[in-house]
Amino acid sequence: MTALVRTQRMIAAFGGVVAVVLTLTGCTPQISSPVGTWRAVGEDTGTLTVHEDGTFVMHGASFNPLGYVDADDFAGVGTWDTYPDDPEVVLRFSQAASDGFRVEPASLSRAFASGVIRFTDPDETVGIEFRIEDSAE
Repeated sequence: MTALVRTQRMIAAFGGVVAVVLTLTGCTPQISSPVGTWRAVGEDTGTLTVHEDGTFVMHGASFNPLGYVDADDFAGVGTWDTYPDDPEVVLRFSQAASDGFRVEPASLSRAFASGVIRFTDPDETVGIEFRIEDSAE
């Protein structure tokens, strides 16, 4: 009985140490696919929906990721890809509009494995952050 109690205590202590290490190092569970619904956080607005069929839709976004400027209503559609040796998702916008005006399509690569996708201007003074809300995993 004593050996069982010791084993349980050791397992509990190990679990506690792992939890503390993960908290202190900022480690979060990593996702392997961008498929799902991503919502803007904070004061930002918008939704990015990444579909299993290789397409995506962004709508109602408060930032234009193709023009690197704030927006009242950015929307875009396109296709996406990931590659085994690259931890980023490539979003290829085929159509986009910002505040009712057409925006020239472009491709962007962004990290996603942490459950966060960020778009910013080159100086990182304005931008938008999406967090996964409904993952396909």
